[in-house]
Amino acid sequence: MYEEDVGRRYDAFYSGFNSREIVDRADEIRVFHDNFRKTRSKRGRLIIKKYPAGMPTANTFRAHLQKIEMTKNFKSDLIIVDYADEMDAISSHDSDSRHKYKAIYRDLRNLAEEFEVPLWSASQSNKEGSSAEIVTGENMSESFRKLDVPDVVLSGAVKPQDKIKGIMMGFVVKNRGGTDGQIFPLFVDKTTSRFQTISREEYDSLSKTADEYQDELKTKLRQKRKLDLKRSKDDLGAKKIEKVADENVSE
Repeated sequence: MYEEDVGRRYDAFYSGFNSREIVDRADEIRVFHDNFRKTRSKRGRLIIKKYPAGMPTANTFRAHLQKIEMTKNFKSDLIIVDYADEMDAISSHDSDSRHKYKAIYRDLRNLAEEFEVPLWSASQSNKEGSSAEIVTGENMSESFRKLDVPDVVLSGAVKPQDKIKGIMMGFVVKNRGGTDGQIFPLFVDKTTSRFQTISREEYDSLSKTADEYQDELKTKLRQKRKLDLKRSKDDLGAKKIEKVADENVSE
């Protein structure tokens, strides 16, 4: 993506405006940023830099970080690489992608340790992962060895029918400093690039297809009819008992 497109997504995320309306609502965005700066004691600074795919290495990023620190007094608190699989390793490797991709992730880890900041990146799942309910480490694209390097790995699985609904199933694949294996359903607002955890009940409800929803509705109606019929029979039986009791009293 171009730097301007990424910038619009950040504007949408922070302001809550639809990313497609950012250009038309530029004046409102400026007001929002002015108010943001006034109300925050430590306002954030963001630098977005695009490189040609397949060309940059961790050394490319290292040089850029050193440059902006010297020329703009900018020291990063967080580095986001979108995304690592489109980089190249510092050291040359043979055609075996297992070594190349692990080396790329190791280079980025070394970079994060050098600058003492967290570094996040993204990857994709393999073909099997694209249809899985939960994406695990076995579904990593290109090379499973990439998992050896990061401290934390999170995944998100989206069923084809759920893409338009904006829901996915999150999963903690790896957590070197804590517990992994947790499942957390998510709602994703693509207009503002915001993620929100939801309950499993909410996820299941949103994930239902039209046919599944109709089947569930029919089942609930059948259950309600059975319950109503049972109550009617119970009420009728109770009335008969009351009638018999009244007749006995009369006698």
